Amino acid sequence: MAATAPGRPQGRLHPGQIIRDGIQVILKEPGLLFGLAVIAIFAATALDLLVQALLPPGDLSHVLGVIIQASGSAVGMVAVTRAVLAHADGGQIGFGEAFHALGPSAFRVFGTSFLISIGVLIGMVLFVVPGLWLATLWIVAVPAAIVEELSPLSAARRSSQLTRGNRWPALVLVILSVVVGVGLGLAIALLIGLPVGMFVGADAIETESGGYTRFGQVLESVGVVVQTVLSSTFAALTWRRLREIWAEAHGGGRDPWAAGPSHAGEGRPG
Repeated sequence: MAATAPGRPQGRLHPGQIIRDGIQVILKEPGLLFGLAVIAIFAATALDLLVQALLPPGDLSHVLGVIIQASGSAVGMVAVTRAVLAHADGGQIGFGEAFHALGPSAFRVFGTSFLISIGVLIGMVLFVVPGLWLATLWIVAVPAAIVEELSPLSAARRSSQLTRGNRWPALVLVILSVVVGVGLGLAIALLIGLPVGMFVGADAIETESGGYTRFGQVLESVGVVVQTVLSSTFAALTWRRLREIWAEAHGGGRDPWAAGPSHAGEGRPG
Protein backbone atom coordinates (compact mmCIF):
# COMPACT_ATOMS: atom_id res chain seq x y z
CA MET A 1 0.00 0.00 0.00
CA ALA A 2 1.37 3.39 -0.94
CA ALA A 3 2.30 5.73 1.84
CA THR A 4 -0.07 8.53 2.66
CA ALA A 5 1.11 12.08 3.25
CA PRO A 6 0.86 13.02 6.93
CA GLY A 7 -2.59 14.27 7.85
CA ARG A 8 -4.21 13.19 4.58
CA PRO A 9 -6.73 10.34 5.06
CA GLN A 10 -6.70 7.56 2.45
CA GLY A 11 -10.41 6.72 2.55
CA ARG A 12 -12.89 8.48 0.32
CA LEU A 13 -16.17 10.14 1.09
CA HIS A 14 -18.90 9.09 -1.36
CA PRO A 15 -21.61 11.79 -1.58
CA GLY A 16 -24.14 9.55 -3.31
CA GLN A 17 -23.78 6.91 -0.62
CA ILE A 18 -24.33 9.49 2.14
CA ILE A 19 -27.50 10.71 0.44
CA ARG A 20 -28.78 7.15 -0.04
CA ASP A 21 -27.95 6.16 3.54
CA GLY A 22 -29.57 9.32 4.85
CA ILE A 23 -32.79 8.74 2.95
CA GLN A 24 -32.85 5.13 4.20
CA VAL A 25 -32.51 6.30 7.81
CA ILE A 26 -35.32 8.82 7.32
CA LEU A 27 -37.58 6.20 5.73
CA LYS A 28 -36.93 3.81 8.63
CA GLU A 29 -37.56 6.43 11.34
CA PRO A 30 -39.87 9.05 9.77
CA GLY A 31 -42.09 9.46 12.81
CA LEU A 32 -39.20 10.02 15.20
CA LEU A 33 -37.08 12.30 13.01
CA PHE A 34 -39.88 14.47 11.66
CA GLY A 35 -41.58 14.42 15.05
CA LEU A 36 -38.45 15.80 16.73
CA ALA A 37 -38.12 18.54 14.12
CA VAL A 38 -41.84 19.40 14.25
CA ILE A 39 -41.77 19.78 18.04
CA ALA A 40 -38.74 22.08 17.94
CA ILE A 41 -39.65 24.16 14.87
CA PHE A 42 -43.36 24.59 15.56
CA ALA A 43 -42.76 25.40 19.24
CA ALA A 44 -40.49 28.21 18.02
CA THR A 45 -43.09 29.31 15.45
CA ALA A 46 -45.81 29.41 18.12
CA LEU A 47 -43.56 31.48 20.40
CA ASP A 48 -42.71 33.80 17.52
CA LEU A 49 -46.42 34.34 16.76
CA LEU A 50 -47.05 35.05 20.46
CA VAL A 51 -44.28 37.67 20.49
CA GLN A 52 -45.78 39.30 17.40
CA ALA A 53 -49.18 39.40 19.10
CA LEU A 54 -47.76 41.01 22.26
CA LEU A 55 -45.33 43.48 20.70
CA PRO A 56 -46.05 46.18 18.12
CA PRO A 57 -44.59 45.59 14.65
CA GLY A 58 -41.03 46.84 14.43
CA ASP A 59 -37.37 45.99 14.58
CA LEU A 60 -37.56 44.51 18.10
CA SER A 61 -40.26 41.98 17.26
CA HIS A 62 -38.46 41.10 14.03
CA VAL A 63 -35.11 40.51 15.76
CA LEU A 64 -36.75 38.46 18.49
CA GLY A 65 -38.53 36.41 15.84
CA VAL A 66 -35.26 35.65 14.04
CA ILE A 67 -33.60 34.59 17.31
CA ILE A 68 -36.56 32.41 18.31
CA GLN A 69 -36.72 30.66 14.94
CA ALA A 70 -32.95 30.12 14.88
CA SER A 71 -33.12 28.66 18.38
CA GLY A 72 -35.89 26.29 17.30
CA SER A 73 -33.81 25.14 14.36
CA ALA A 74 -30.82 24.58 16.66
CA VAL A 75 -32.89 22.45 19.04
CA GLY A 76 -34.24 20.46 16.10
CA MET A 77 -30.75 19.86 14.71
CA VAL A 78 -29.49 18.61 18.09
CA ALA A 79 -32.36 16.15 18.54
CA VAL A 80 -32.34 14.83 14.96
CA THR A 81 -28.55 14.45 14.93
CA ARG A 82 -28.61 12.40 18.13
CA ALA A 83 -31.38 10.17 16.81
CA VAL A 84 -29.64 9.61 13.45
CA LEU A 85 -26.31 8.70 15.04
CA ALA A 86 -27.98 6.33 17.48
CA HIS A 87 -29.71 4.59 14.55
CA ALA A 88 -26.49 4.48 12.53
CA ASP A 89 -24.74 2.77 15.46
CA GLY A 90 -27.44 0.11 15.66
CA GLY A 91 -29.32 1.62 18.59
CA GLN A 92 -32.45 3.65 19.02
CA ILE A 93 -33.50 6.55 21.22
CA GLY A 94 -36.88 8.10 21.94
CA PHE A 95 -38.12 11.66 22.07
CA GLY A 96 -37.12 12.19 25.70
CA GLU A 97 -33.56 10.99 25.23
CA ALA A 98 -33.10 12.96 22.01
CA PHE A 99 -34.08 16.18 23.78
CA HIS A 100 -32.32 15.30 27.06
CA ALA A 101 -29.84 17.92 28.33
CA LEU A 102 -29.93 19.74 25.02
CA GLY A 103 -29.45 23.21 26.52
CA PRO A 104 -25.64 23.43 26.19
CA SER A 105 -25.71 21.64 22.83
CA ALA A 106 -28.37 24.00 21.50
CA PHE A 107 -26.28 27.02 22.49
CA ARG A 108 -23.23 25.55 20.75
CA VAL A 109 -25.25 24.76 17.63
CA PHE A 110 -26.80 28.24 17.65
CA GLY A 111 -23.33 29.79 17.77
CA THR A 112 -21.89 27.40 15.20
CA SER A 113 -24.80 27.93 12.81
CA PHE A 114 -24.45 31.70 13.20
CA LEU A 115 -20.70 31.53 12.50
CA ILE A 116 -21.22 29.33 9.44
CA SER A 117 -24.08 31.48 8.11
CA ILE A 118 -22.08 34.71 8.42
CA GLY A 119 -18.94 33.17 6.90
CA VAL A 120 -20.78 31.54 4.00
CA LEU A 121 -22.83 34.69 3.36
CA ILE A 122 -19.70 36.84 3.17
CA GLY A 123 -18.11 34.23 0.92
CA MET A 124 -21.16 34.19 -1.36
CA VAL A 125 -20.99 37.95 -1.71
CA LEU A 126 -17.35 37.50 -2.80
CA PHE A 127 -18.22 35.82 -6.11
CA VAL A 128 -19.95 32.70 -4.67
CA VAL A 129 -16.95 30.34 -4.82
CA PRO A 130 -15.49 31.34 -1.41
CA GLY A 131 -18.92 30.77 0.14
CA LEU A 132 -19.21 27.29 -1.33
CA TRP A 133 -15.69 26.47 -0.19
CA LEU A 134 -16.41 27.61 3.39
CA ALA A 135 -19.62 25.56 3.38
CA THR A 136 -17.48 22.59 2.32
CA LEU A 137 -14.84 23.13 5.02
CA TRP A 138 -17.53 23.47 7.68
CA ILE A 139 -19.89 20.75 6.43
CA VAL A 140 -19.69 18.78 9.70
CA ALA A 141 -19.17 21.66 12.12
CA VAL A 142 -22.69 21.33 13.56
CA PRO A 143 -22.50 17.60 14.41
CA ALA A 144 -18.99 18.20 15.78
CA ALA A 145 -20.39 20.92 18.06
CA ILE A 146 -23.18 18.59 19.21
CA VAL A 147 -21.40 15.28 19.66
CA GLU A 148 -17.87 16.37 20.51
CA GLU A 149 -19.08 19.27 22.67
CA LEU A 150 -16.97 21.84 20.85
CA SER A 151 -17.26 25.60 20.79
CA PRO A 152 -18.21 27.20 17.44
CA LEU A 153 -14.61 28.04 16.49
CA SER A 154 -13.34 24.61 17.58
CA ALA A 155 -16.16 22.91 15.67
CA ALA A 156 -15.20 24.83 12.52
CA ARG A 157 -11.55 23.80 12.93
CA ARG A 158 -12.58 20.21 13.60
CA SER A 159 -14.69 20.12 10.44
CA SER A 160 -11.80 21.54 8.42
CA GLN A 161 -9.55 18.82 9.83
CA LEU A 162 -11.97 15.99 9.06
CA THR A 163 -12.63 17.11 5.48
CA ARG A 164 -8.92 17.27 4.62
CA GLY A 165 -8.33 14.98 1.66
CA ASN A 166 -12.08 14.75 0.93
CA ARG A 167 -13.01 18.32 0.14
CA TRP A 168 -14.07 17.80 -3.46
CA PRO A 169 -16.48 15.00 -2.49
CA ALA A 170 -17.63 17.19 0.41
CA LEU A 171 -18.33 20.04 -2.03
CA VAL A 172 -20.45 17.69 -4.15
CA LEU A 173 -22.27 16.63 -0.99
CA VAL A 174 -22.92 20.25 -0.02
CA ILE A 175 -24.51 20.90 -3.41
CA LEU A 176 -26.52 17.66 -3.39
CA SER A 177 -27.74 18.30 0.16
CA VAL A 178 -28.91 21.80 -0.70
CA VAL A 179 -30.65 20.62 -3.87
CA VAL A 180 -32.39 17.72 -2.13
CA GLY A 181 -33.24 19.61 1.06
CA VAL A 182 -34.46 22.85 -0.49
CA GLY A 183 -36.17 21.02 -3.35
CA LEU A 184 -38.21 18.74 -1.08
CA GLY A 185 -38.95 21.55 1.36
CA LEU A 186 -40.29 23.76 -1.44
CA ALA A 187 -42.21 20.88 -3.01
CA ILE A 188 -44.04 20.12 0.25
CA ALA A 189 -44.68 23.78 0.98
CA LEU A 190 -46.07 24.26 -2.55
CA LEU A 191 -48.17 21.12 -2.24
CA ILE A 192 -49.88 22.71 0.74
CA GLY A 193 -49.71 26.34 -0.33
CA LEU A 194 -50.91 26.16 -3.92
CA PRO A 195 -54.41 24.83 -3.13
CA VAL A 196 -54.77 27.50 -0.43
CA GLY A 197 -53.64 30.21 -2.85
CA MET A 198 -56.04 28.98 -5.54
CA PHE A 199 -59.15 28.68 -3.38
CA VAL A 200 -58.57 31.29 -0.66
CA GLY A 201 -56.20 33.73 -2.32
CA ALA A 202 -52.51 34.61 -2.12
CA ASP A 203 -53.24 37.12 0.65
CA ALA A 204 -53.81 34.14 2.98
CA ILE A 205 -50.08 33.46 2.74
CA GLU A 206 -48.40 36.81 2.01
CA THR A 207 -49.13 40.34 3.16
CA GLU A 208 -49.19 43.36 0.87
CA SER A 209 -45.73 44.37 2.14
CA GLY A 210 -44.25 41.04 1.03
CA GLY A 211 -44.11 39.41 4.46
CA TYR A 212 -45.84 36.26 5.63
CA THR A 213 -49.21 36.02 7.29
CA ARG A 214 -49.54 33.75 10.31
CA PHE A 215 -50.61 30.93 8.03
CA GLY A 216 -47.68 31.75 5.77
CA GLN A 217 -45.29 31.44 8.70
CA VAL A 218 -46.73 28.05 9.59
CA LEU A 219 -46.38 26.98 5.96
CA GLU A 220 -42.78 28.18 5.91
CA SER A 221 -42.13 26.15 9.06
CA VAL A 222 -43.17 23.00 7.19
CA GLY A 223 -40.33 23.58 4.74
CA VAL A 224 -37.92 24.32 7.60
CA VAL A 225 -38.85 21.00 9.25
CA VAL A 226 -38.06 19.08 6.06
CA GLN A 227 -34.76 20.92 5.54
CA THR A 228 -33.77 20.41 9.20
CA VAL A 229 -34.34 16.66 9.04
CA LEU A 230 -32.51 16.24 5.74
CA SER A 231 -29.56 18.53 6.47
CA SER A 232 -29.05 17.16 9.99
CA THR A 233 -29.25 13.56 8.76
CA PHE A 234 -26.77 14.09 5.93
CA ALA A 235 -24.38 16.09 8.14
CA ALA A 236 -24.49 13.50 10.95
CA LEU A 237 -23.72 10.60 8.59
CA THR A 238 -20.99 12.63 6.88
CA TRP A 239 -19.37 13.42 10.25
CA ARG A 240 -19.52 9.75 11.21
CA ARG A 241 -17.98 8.61 7.91
CA LEU A 242 -15.22 11.23 8.02
CA ARG A 243 -14.27 10.12 11.53
CA GLU A 244 -14.04 6.54 10.28
CA ILE A 245 -11.80 7.68 7.41
CA TRP A 246 -9.62 9.62 9.82
CA ALA A 247 -9.26 6.60 12.12
CA GLU A 248 -8.40 4.33 9.17
CA ALA A 249 -5.74 6.76 7.98
CA HIS A 250 -4.12 6.82 11.41
CA GLY A 251 -4.18 3.06 11.97
CA GLY A 252 -7.05 3.24 14.46
CA GLY A 253 -5.00 5.50 16.72
CA ARG A 254 -6.56 7.74 19.33
CA ASP A 255 -8.38 10.73 17.94
CA PRO A 256 -7.11 13.72 19.96
CA TRP A 257 -10.40 15.54 19.45
CA ALA A 258 -12.76 12.88 20.73
CA ALA A 259 -11.93 10.17 23.20
CA GLY A 260 -15.46 9.04 24.05
CA PRO A 261 -18.15 7.03 22.22
CA SER A 262 -19.55 8.37 18.99
CA HIS A 263 -22.61 10.12 20.40
CA ALA A 264 -21.88 10.57 24.06
CA GLY A 265 -20.14 13.53 25.64
CA GLU A 266 -16.72 13.68 24.06
CA GLY A 267 -13.47 15.35 24.83
CA ARG A 268 -11.45 17.84 22.84
CA PRO A 269 -7.79 18.55 22.40
CA GLY A 270 -6.09 20.25 25.25
